[in-house]
Amino acid sequence: MAALLPLAGGGIHPAGASSLHEAIRLAWAQDPLRHSLTVDSHAAGRNADAARSWFPGGPVVSGQYFDDHFIGSNQGYTTYQTGVSVPFWLPGQGTATVRSALADQDVARAHLEVERMAIAVRVLDLATTAALCAEQVQALADERRALDSVEGVTHRLLSAGEVSAADSHAVSGEREDVENQLANAQEQLADARAGLEELTGRDEVPDLSDITGRTLVAAHPGNLDLAIGRDPRLRLAQAQVAAARAKDRLVQASFMPNPELGVDAIHEKQYGSPWNTRVGVQVSVPLPSAARNVPMRMQAVREIAAAERDAQTAQRMIRAEYTRTRVRLASAVTILAHATSKRQALASRVDDLEKAWEVGEVSVIEYLRARRDALAAQQQERTASVAWHSAIARILISAGSTP
Repeated sequence: MAALLPLAGGGIHPAGASSLHEAIRLAWAQDPLRHSLTVDSHAAGRNADAARSWFPGGPVVSGQYFDDHFIGSNQGYTTYQTGVSVPFWLPGQGTATVRSALADQDVARAHLEVERMAIAVRVLDLATTAALCAEQVQALADERRALDSVEGVTHRLLSAGEVSAADSHAVSGEREDVENQLANAQEQLADARAGLEELTGRDEVPDLSDITGRTLVAAHPGNLDLAIGRDPRLRLAQAQVAAARAKDRLVQASFMPNPELGVDAIHEKQYGSPWNTRVGVQVSVPLPSAARNVPMRMQAVREIAAAERDAQTAQRMIRAEYTRTRVRLASAVTILAHATSKRQALASRVDDLEKAWEVGEVSVIEYLRARRDALAAQQQERTASVAWHSAIARILISAGSTP
C-alpha cells in the first residue's frame, strides 16, 4: 500500500504557465493608466521644447481709429494707429522655464515607473496567491486519490469482517473533509485566476520557480542604500523635490511681468491738410510688486517643503518595507528547510504506520491522523517554497528590476 502515499516534496508547475516576467509585461501593456502617464511625459517634453523659443509669448498687434464725426465736431480729424510688440524673457527666465519643464518630464517618467512597479506588485501578489492555491489543490487532490484507495481497501476489509464499521466511517469522514478542503482551495484558485485574467488577459498561474537566489544575486545590488535608492517610489519623490526647486527658481526669475518692445505707426490728417504719418517705438516695462511676487514665492517654498517631507517619508517607508521583506525571505528559507525535514520524517512515519495498519497493529484512526499531519507538513513546505520565491521577486521589484 506504499503506492497510496502521495506525500512527496517539491512544488508544482501548472501546464502552460507563463513566467512572472511575461505576466507583468502583459499586465503593463493593458494598464489603462499607462497611456495617460505617457501623454503627461510627452506633454512635459513638448513644454520644454516650446520654452526654448526666442520670446516667452506671441506678438501683440493693436489697432486704433479716431474720427471727430462721431461726436458731431466735423473738423475733419481722422487718425489711424497700429502697432506690434513682443514680450522678452527676463534674465534667466528662459533657462529656468526649460529646466522646470524638464523636471516635470522627469516626474512624469518617474510616475510611469511607479505605476509599472504597482502593476508588478499586483501581479506578484495574485501570482503568489494563485501558486499557493494551486499547490494546495494539487496536494489535496493527491490526498483524495490516496484516500479513495484507502477507503476501497477498508470496504473490502469491512466485508471480510477484519475492520469495524467505525473504522470504515472514519476513513469516509476523512475523505469528505479532504473533499471540502479541496473545494474551498479550488474556489480560491479560481478567484486568483480571475484576478490574473483581469490584469494580464490570461488566467494562467505564473511559474515562480525560476526566481531563485541566483536571480537575486545577479540583478540585485548588495548595498542596502543603493537598493533603496533604485526604488521607483523614492525616485519619484526625489523627482518631485527637483521639480519643486526648479519651479522656485522659475518664480525667482519671474520677478515681474515680462517687458514688451514694439513698433507703432500713426496715420492722421485734418480737413484740407495733407496726410501725416509717424513711426515710433513703444516700450512697456511693468515694475516688480511684492503683492504679486511674495505669494508666488511662498507657494513655491511650501511646495518644496512638502516634496522634501514626502521624500523623507518615502525613504523611511521603503527602508522599513525592504527590511521586512528581507526578514520574510530569511524566515521563508529557514521554514522551508525545517518543513522539508518535517515532511520527510512524517512521510516515513505514514509509511511505517501504513504497514502496521495492514497487519492490525495500529488503528485506522492513528493512521489517518498520521496522514493528516503529513499532509499539513507537505502544505507547509510548499507554502514556504512559494513564499521564498515571492520574497525574492518582491525585493527585485523594489530595486527597480522586473524578475
